[in-house]
Amino acid sequence: MARLLPIIAICCAAWVIYQVWVTEKDKKSKEEKLLWTLLALLFSIITAVIYFFGEKNKNNNNNSNNISDHDKTTWN
Repeated sequence: MARLLPIIAICCAAWVIYQVWVTEKDKKSKEEKLLWTLLALLFSIITAVIYFFGEKNKNNNNNSNNISDHDKTTWN
């Protein structure tokens, strides 16, 4: 287990950095990107959990609010 923890930490940090700089590159300012990167490098696993439940859910809620009225119609 002791050997697995650093590998998980590196993967978590890499995932957060990839999400911030590549996937959501147009949605965040450079300051936010640098902050998330710094947090990912210092507290990788905790940062990944916070990013996943906080930022990703916030982005999913914003996408669901952008649905047009045409797409909201229901068939009765």
